[in-house]
Amino acid sequence: MGAFDRVHREGVDVRTAVTARTRNSLESSRPHKAPGKIARSPVGSWMRGLPATLQKAGARFPARAKKALRPHLVPLRRFMLAPVEQEMRQLRSQVEQLGASQRVAIPTGDGDVLVRTVVGWVLCGADDTLVLASLIDGGELERGTRKLIERLVKPGDVFVDVGAHLGLLTLAAGNAMQRSGSIHAYEPFRESARRLRAAVELNGMSHLVTVRETALSNRVGTGTLYLGQVSGHHSLYPLPENQAADASPADVQLNSLDIDLADVAHADVIKIDAEGAEMAIVQGADGLIQRSPEVALIVELGPSHLSRVGVSLEEWFASFEARGLVFRVIDRETGLLTQRAMSTLREIDSVNLLFARPDAQAWLRAGKG
Repeated sequence: MGAFDRVHREGVDVRTAVTARTRNSLESSRPHKAPGKIARSPVGSWMRGLPATLQKAGARFPARAKKALRPHLVPLRRFMLAPVEQEMRQLRSQVEQLGASQRVAIPTGDGDVLVRTVVGWVLCGADDTLVLASLIDGGELERGTRKLIERLVKPGDVFVDVGAHLGLLTLAAGNAMQRSGSIHAYEPFRESARRLRAAVELNGMSHLVTVRETALSNRVGTGTLYLGQVSGHHSLYPLPENQAADASPADVQLNSLDIDLADVAHADVIKIDAEGAEMAIVQGADGLIQRSPEVALIVELGPSHLSRVGVSLEEWFASFEARGLVFRVIDRETGLLTQRAMSTLREIDSVNLLFARPDAQAWLRAGKG
């Protein structure tokens, strides 16, 4: 059975399970009826209990009077049905949650595992156990950032994903843009770039997404990519021994956004996750940022990365301030924004920040804190 057939069969099995659970829930909620007996309406039973004289009077009730009473009966009917409608809403919500919780992981036989996530199908390395477990357990890796991106982008936008990894946030942006606009996804590691291209194709976004197997910086040339034990932690700077993979570094091509996207009029959202190379990337995107007055930048801050690179926290923030950008902290779960002083971020492990100009419309879409 081919990969596509397995995916199709898995989808059928999940839909069957959801349908069966829904049917069982509905059956268990119905009152028990003895075999051979027809359930009678409570209203009908009440009417049959009335004296025959009153029943005849109701039958002869003038049409004009019925018409006059109809506006009063409609609210009464809504009041009587409200508990039933509430129960149906709860049941519908349970069914939707059941469908969303059905994680599907399909080994493809070539070292990859096809995983259904909250944003679509992605490919993950079978030996990338931490990422694979996170995808199967929660369906994604960065929930808060994904939710923020879904609020920020809109159809027709230009989204730039620097450090796209397996494509989770690329797919989230594509879905929120209703597959209209353009996405430039950068992933320098060959295996991750291959899986990224496959995810783009599997989810029908080839017309929307351009994948570039390039590392971004403030210069053009070649560089060295040091491989981490987790696929999303590769870096242009040497890694600590306890984080480095037992593999040789890879040679990668370097480019800048200003050169690579010289023909792009503007960018609406730029996401940067580059394990310490953020400042160099922003320097190499100065022209793009200047001609994009409404641009929003989602950037990972990792003080430990800055220590490896030899950049102070003050220097890092100054590179954004010099371009007129201010920041808010992105909540990991909700994607909501909070205001914090730079000094309070010195001891954190890592956090994603949203940068934009003070009067940018992005703050309204994001929910400025």
